[in-house]
Amino acid sequence: MSVTDIETDRLILRLVPLQGLVATIAHDGLALERLLGVAVPAEWFEQDWLAQMRLEQWRDDESYGPWSIRAIIEKRTNTLVGCMNCHHQPMDFVHADTTRQAVELGYDIYHNWQRRGFGFEAVSGFFNWAKALGVPWFVLSVSPQNAASNALACKLGAKQIGSQIDEKDGPEDVFLVKW
Repeated sequence: MSVTDIETDRLILRLVPLQGLVATIAHDGLALERLLGVAVPAEWFEQDWLAQMRLEQWRDDESYGPWSIRAIIEKRTNTLVGCMNCHHQPMDFVHADTTRQAVELGYDIYHNWQRRGFGFEAVSGFFNWAKALGVPWFVLSVSPQNAASNALACKLGAKQIGSQIDEKDGPEDVFLVKW
C-alpha cells in the first residue's frame, strides 16, 4: 500500500514530501510544482505556518510522515483543488470507555472547487486508506459557523463529542467518526 498517493474516483491525495514543505515555507512555487507534478495556486501558500508545523513534526518523528500534508489533486484536469493533513500520527483515543487508534484530520477545498463533492471524496478516501492501516476512528474539529464542514461531518456519520476553543480558529465542535 502506497503512503505517497491515495486515489479515489476523481482525486489523488498526494503526500507532500519534506522538500515540498520546505518549498511551501519559502513560497517557492516552482520547486513545489516540480515535486508535486501540478501547478500550485496562491491559496496553497496561505497556510505556510501549517507547513512549518508539519515539517517540524515530521523531522521530530519520521513515522509521522504519511499523516502529514497532502495535496488534493483533481485527476481529470491535474489541478490542485485543496489540501488535507493530520494533526498527529495514529494514537490511542478514548471515548465512552472504549479505546481505538484515531487521527485528527483537517482539510481545505479551495473556493473555486467547493460544492462539487471533493471534500467528501477526499476525506472518505483518506479514511478508507487509514482504516486499511488499522485506524478506525477519526476526529474532526469544526467551527460551529462552518455550514459546509458541519454538513460534511453529518454526511460522514460524525457524532459531536465535545467542544473547545482553538487558540488560532476560536470555538470548535469536536466530532468523532467511526469508519
